[in-house]
Formats: sequence, structure tokens, C-alpha cells
Amino acid sequence: MHQQPRDARGQAIEQRVLSAFTGHFAGSVVGEVKVACTITLCELSGTANGGPEAARTAFRAPAVQQALAAIGYSGGEEVVAGHDGQTDFVFYVNREA
Repeated sequence: MHQQPRDARGQAIEQRVLSAFTGHFAGSVVGEVKVACTITLCELSGTANGGPEAARTAFRAPAVQQALAAIGYSGGEEVVAGHDGQTDFVFYVNREA
């Protein structure tokens, strides 16, 4: 993430990615979801209730992927770690255009 320049669209695109994600993510997010975008991808990080597989499934849900595709992104790598009934996640979405 730090090797690429930040997306020139700045906070505007980060807010659009956040809205697409949180508007359709069926998982129960605990606290703030952070978004950082470079010219080729965005990183979404936060904590969700439930186990790692539930977080992965919610991220891969068609509604989430369609909402991201509508603004020019596709699902990418994901890193999840469960603890105490919650899951810390880092999801990456790739810029398509």
C-alpha cells in the first residue's frame, strides 16, 4: 500500500468505497471501518462480530461485490484473524478502471 501513490480522488473515493462496503456487508461491524486507497486498490480494515469464515462469507456476498463493481472495484485479497468472538479483518479491493 505504501509503495503506491494515494488515489488522486482522495477522501471522495474512500467514502464511496466505504459506503458500498458498509451498505451491503452482512457482517456486524464493531467500531470504525478504515479505508485507504492507492491508484490500484483500496484497503478496508476493521473488526466484525463472529468468526473469520463469517467475515469472509459476508465480504464475498454478491451484494457487496456488486456494490463495489458499480464503482469500479472488484474483490481481492483478504486477511482475517478471530479472537474472543470477533474477527479483525483487512479486505483489499482492486481498481478496475
